[in-house]
Amino acid sequence: KGMSLLELIMVCAIILILSFSLIMTVMKARYHAKTVACANNLRQIGIAVQLYLDDFEHRFPPCESTVPSDCWYTELDYYIDDPESFKCPGYEFHSYDFTDASTRNFCSYGFNRSGLNESSAGYQLGKDINYVTSPTKCMIASEGSAGANPDNSVYYIDKNHLPIARHNNGVNVLFVDSHVRWMTRSSIPTSGSEAALWWNY
Repeated sequence: KGMSLLELIMVCAIILILSFSLIMTVMKARYHAKTVACANNLRQIGIAVQLYLDDFEHRFPPCESTVPSDCWYTELDYYIDDPESFKCPGYEFHSYDFTDASTRNFCSYGFNRSGLNESSAGYQLGKDINYVTSPTKCMIASEGSAGANPDNSVYYIDKNHLPIARHNNGVNVLFVDSHVRWMTRSSIPTSGSEAALWWNY
Protein backbone atom coordinates (compact mmCIF):
# COMPACT_ATOMS: atom_id res chain seq x y z
CA LYS A 1 0.00 0.00 0.00
CA GLY A 2 1.40 3.42 -0.97
CA MET A 3 1.65 6.38 1.41
CA SER A 4 -1.10 8.93 1.49
CA LEU A 5 -0.33 12.56 0.70
CA LEU A 6 -0.56 13.48 4.39
CA GLU A 7 1.89 10.74 5.36
CA LEU A 8 4.28 11.87 2.63
CA ILE A 9 4.12 15.45 3.86
CA MET A 10 4.80 14.32 7.43
CA VAL A 11 7.83 12.27 6.34
CA CYS A 12 9.21 15.21 4.36
CA ALA A 13 8.67 17.52 7.34
CA ILE A 14 10.54 15.13 9.66
CA ILE A 15 13.42 14.86 7.18
CA LEU A 16 13.62 18.67 6.94
CA ILE A 17 13.65 19.07 10.73
CA LEU A 18 16.36 16.43 11.12
CA SER A 19 18.42 18.02 8.32
CA PHE A 20 18.12 21.45 9.93
CA SER A 21 19.17 20.05 13.29
CA LEU A 22 22.17 18.34 11.70
CA ILE A 23 23.22 21.54 9.91
CA MET A 24 22.96 23.55 13.14
CA THR A 25 25.02 20.94 15.00
CA VAL A 26 27.72 21.01 12.32
CA MET A 27 27.77 24.83 12.36
CA LYS A 28 28.10 24.92 16.15
CA ALA A 29 30.92 22.38 16.00
CA ARG A 30 32.69 24.47 13.36
CA TYR A 31 32.35 27.66 15.43
CA HIS A 32 33.62 25.80 18.49
CA ALA A 33 36.60 24.46 16.53
CA LYS A 34 37.51 27.99 15.45
CA THR A 35 37.26 29.22 19.03
CA VAL A 36 39.54 26.42 20.24
CA ALA A 37 42.05 27.03 17.43
CA CYS A 38 42.10 30.75 18.26
CA ALA A 39 42.72 30.01 21.94
CA ASN A 40 45.61 27.73 20.98
CA ASN A 41 47.08 30.54 18.85
CA LEU A 42 46.99 32.87 21.83
CA ARG A 43 48.68 30.23 23.99
CA GLN A 44 51.51 30.08 21.45
CA ILE A 45 51.74 33.87 21.52
CA GLY A 46 51.82 33.67 25.32
CA ILE A 47 54.80 31.30 25.18
CA ALA A 48 56.52 33.66 22.74
CA VAL A 49 55.94 36.59 25.11
CA GLN A 50 57.47 34.67 28.02
CA LEU A 51 60.54 33.84 25.93
CA TYR A 52 60.79 37.48 24.89
CA LEU A 53 60.60 38.60 28.52
CA ASP A 54 63.48 36.28 29.38
CA ASP A 55 65.61 37.70 26.56
CA PHE A 56 64.83 41.40 27.08
CA GLU A 57 65.25 42.04 30.78
CA HIS A 58 61.64 41.22 31.68
CA ARG A 59 60.20 43.89 29.38
CA PHE A 60 57.23 43.27 27.10
CA PRO A 61 57.61 43.66 23.34
CA PRO A 62 56.96 47.19 22.06
CA CYS A 63 53.73 47.64 20.15
CA GLU A 64 55.26 50.40 18.01
CA SER A 65 58.72 51.07 16.57
CA THR A 66 60.78 53.78 14.93
CA VAL A 67 61.18 51.26 12.09
CA PRO A 68 57.96 51.38 10.02
CA SER A 69 57.99 47.64 9.34
CA ASP A 70 58.24 46.66 13.02
CA CYS A 71 55.51 46.15 15.61
CA TRP A 72 54.74 43.64 18.36
CA TYR A 73 54.03 40.96 15.74
CA THR A 74 57.50 41.21 14.23
CA GLU A 75 59.11 41.37 17.68
CA LEU A 76 57.58 37.98 18.52
CA ASP A 77 58.02 36.42 15.09
CA TYR A 78 61.40 34.95 16.08
CA TYR A 79 59.73 32.94 18.86
CA ILE A 80 56.82 31.62 16.79
CA ASP A 81 57.46 28.48 14.73
CA ASP A 82 54.27 28.69 12.67
CA PRO A 83 53.19 32.14 11.36
CA GLU A 84 49.64 30.78 11.23
CA SER A 85 49.64 31.20 15.01
CA PHE A 86 49.16 34.92 14.36
CA LYS A 87 46.02 34.28 12.31
CA CYS A 88 42.65 33.88 13.99
CA PRO A 89 40.52 31.31 12.08
CA GLY A 90 37.52 33.54 12.72
CA TYR A 91 39.02 36.49 10.79
CA GLU A 92 39.28 36.10 7.02
CA PHE A 93 41.07 39.36 6.16
CA HIS A 94 44.28 38.76 8.11
CA SER A 95 47.41 40.28 6.56
CA TYR A 96 50.98 39.12 7.11
CA ASP A 97 52.24 42.51 5.93
CA PHE A 98 53.11 44.72 8.92
CA THR A 99 54.96 47.43 6.98
CA ASP A 100 52.81 50.36 8.12
CA ALA A 101 49.80 51.34 10.20
CA SER A 102 47.34 50.72 7.36
CA THR A 103 48.33 47.08 6.88
CA ARG A 104 48.28 46.60 10.64
CA ASN A 105 44.57 47.34 10.51
CA PHE A 106 44.18 43.80 9.21
CA CYS A 107 45.83 41.91 12.09
CA SER A 108 43.95 39.11 13.80
CA TYR A 109 45.09 39.98 17.32
CA GLY A 110 45.48 43.20 19.26
CA PHE A 111 48.10 43.92 21.93
CA ASN A 112 47.43 45.72 25.22
CA ARG A 113 49.49 48.67 24.06
CA SER A 114 48.89 51.26 26.77
CA GLY A 115 48.99 48.71 29.61
CA LEU A 116 52.22 46.94 28.64
CA ASN A 117 54.13 49.72 26.88
CA GLU A 118 55.45 53.09 28.03
CA SER A 119 53.17 55.74 26.55
CA SER A 120 55.81 58.39 27.24
CA ALA A 121 58.08 56.51 24.81
CA GLY A 122 55.43 56.37 22.10
CA TYR A 123 54.69 52.71 22.94
CA GLN A 124 58.16 51.86 21.59
CA LEU A 125 59.37 50.52 24.94
CA GLY A 126 57.79 47.62 26.80
CA LYS A 127 57.02 47.89 30.49
CA ASP A 128 58.80 45.67 33.00
CA ILE A 129 56.58 42.72 33.96
CA ASN A 130 57.20 43.56 37.62
CA TYR A 131 55.04 46.64 37.14
CA VAL A 132 52.00 44.53 36.28
CA THR A 133 49.74 44.72 39.33
CA SER A 134 47.72 41.57 38.63
CA PRO A 135 49.20 39.02 36.16
CA THR A 136 46.07 36.87 36.43
CA LYS A 137 43.82 39.74 35.35
CA CYS A 138 46.00 41.88 33.09
CA MET A 139 45.47 41.22 29.38
CA ILE A 140 48.34 40.74 26.93
CA ALA A 141 46.34 40.24 23.76
CA SER A 142 42.96 39.35 22.34
CA GLU A 143 41.08 39.75 19.10
CA GLY A 144 41.96 43.00 17.33
CA SER A 145 39.87 46.12 17.83
CA ALA A 146 37.47 47.60 15.29
CA GLY A 147 38.68 50.15 12.75
CA ALA A 148 37.12 52.59 10.31
CA ASN A 149 36.58 49.81 7.77
CA PRO A 150 34.16 46.97 8.67
CA ASP A 151 36.86 44.49 7.63
CA ASN A 152 39.47 46.04 9.94
CA SER A 153 41.02 44.31 12.92
CA VAL A 154 43.48 46.73 14.50
CA TYR A 155 46.78 45.51 16.02
CA TYR A 156 46.22 47.01 19.49
CA ILE A 157 43.50 47.05 22.12
CA ASP A 158 42.77 49.27 25.11
CA LYS A 159 39.80 50.22 27.25
CA ASN A 160 38.52 52.50 24.48
CA HIS A 161 39.22 49.98 21.71
CA LEU A 162 37.86 46.64 22.85
CA PRO A 163 38.43 43.32 21.05
CA ILE A 164 35.99 42.31 18.34
CA ALA A 165 33.61 39.52 19.40
CA ARG A 166 34.35 36.81 16.83
CA HIS A 167 33.56 33.65 18.75
CA ASN A 168 29.94 33.10 19.72
CA ASN A 169 29.55 36.77 20.68
CA GLY A 170 32.69 36.53 22.78
CA VAL A 171 36.47 36.86 22.67
CA ASN A 172 39.50 34.81 23.63
CA VAL A 173 41.89 36.65 25.94
CA LEU A 174 45.55 35.95 26.76
CA PHE A 175 46.58 37.11 30.24
CA VAL A 176 50.03 37.94 31.61
CA ASP A 177 50.19 34.70 33.61
CA SER A 178 49.79 32.92 30.22
CA HIS A 179 46.31 31.49 30.73
CA VAL A 180 43.72 31.98 27.97
CA ARG A 181 40.02 32.41 28.62
CA TRP A 182 36.89 32.93 26.54
CA MET A 183 34.52 35.62 27.75
CA THR A 184 31.79 37.87 26.51
CA ARG A 185 32.98 41.22 25.20
CA SER A 186 30.67 43.06 27.59
CA SER A 187 32.37 41.43 30.61
CA ILE A 188 35.66 43.22 29.90
CA PRO A 189 35.81 46.18 32.33
CA THR A 190 36.48 49.66 30.96
CA SER A 191 36.32 51.77 34.11
CA GLY A 192 36.94 51.58 37.85
CA SER A 193 39.42 49.60 39.90
CA GLU A 194 38.81 46.34 38.04
CA ALA A 195 39.60 47.95 34.69
CA ALA A 196 42.84 49.29 36.17
CA LEU A 197 43.91 45.70 36.81
CA TRP A 198 42.82 44.43 33.40
CA TRP A 199 44.49 47.24 31.45
CA ASN A 200 47.34 47.87 33.92
CA TYR A 201 47.02 51.63 34.24
